[in-house]
Amino acid sequence: MIILVGLNTEALRRRLFGPVGIAAVIFLLVVAGTVSLRKTERLWSDSSFGEHSYETLNLIDKLEFALTNAQTSVIG
Repeated sequence: MIILVGLNTEALRRRLFGPVGIAAVIFLLVVAGTVSLRKTERLWSDSSFGEHSYETLNLIDKLEFALTNAQTSVIG
C-alpha cells in the first residue's frame, strides 16, 4: 500500500488520470480520423462507379435509338 503524504484524493486523481485521459482522447481522434478517411475514399470510388453506370446507360439509350431508326428506315 502506498501512503502519499500531502496529497488529497483529487490531486492524486488528476495526476493519475490526466495523462491517461489525454492519451485516450488522442487515440480516439486518430481512430475517428482514420475511419473518416477510409469512408471518404470509399465514397469517392463508389461515386466514380455510379458515373460509369450513367455513361453506360446513356450509350445503351443511344444504341436503342439508332436501332429503332434503322428498323423504321428498313420498314418504311
